[in-house]
Amino acid sequence: MTVVLGLVAIAGIIMAVVFWNRVRERDTAVTTHQGEFTQARAEVADLKNQMQQAQTGSGNLRKELAEAKSSFAQLQSEVAEATTGAAKLQQQLEQAKAATTQSKSQYDQTLAQTTKRQTDLQEQLKQQAAAAQNTAAQLKKQLDAATSGSAQLQRQAEEAKAQLAELQAKLNATQTQLAELQAPKKRR
Repeated sequence: MTVVLGLVAIAGIIMAVVFWNRVRERDTAVTTHQGEFTQARAEVADLKNQMQQAQTGSGNLRKELAEAKSSFAQLQSEVAEATTGAAKLQQQLEQAKAATTQSKSQYDQTLAQTTKRQTDLQEQLKQQAAAAQNTAAQLKKQLDAATSGSAQLQRQAEEAKAQLAELQAKLNATQTQLAELQAPKKRR
């Protein structure tokens, strides 16, 4: 009977050791899982912070795009004014040519007035063209900043660039027309 009790005691000790080892393994696993959980929470908080920063950056890019659109509208207005000024100048030159059929003195007087108007208008057109070019350069910088933000903003910026190129072509045409108008006149 002592042998049986001894065997039962040994079996009890073995079971206690096995149970103790399993408890230690579970404690180690729980500690490991807690560490992973803490790390995952830190990563989630970091991702939330990055998402907030991205949303703030997106808002800033939208604001810059709105400013670029506003500048673009202003540039369109200035180009329209320059075109109107060129048309008026052309009309005045046509009127001056018609006056040459009347008398020489009247022609000279009209020519002097027209030349002054032409000089004034040319100066105004040059100033408007310079302002339009400066605005276009600023608009291009704003568009470049906006395009680095997101794919949707990139598409909108490309559309704005196309419109800017069209306006630049109109401005160049106006400047060409202005250069033609500034060419020396033939006396009759």
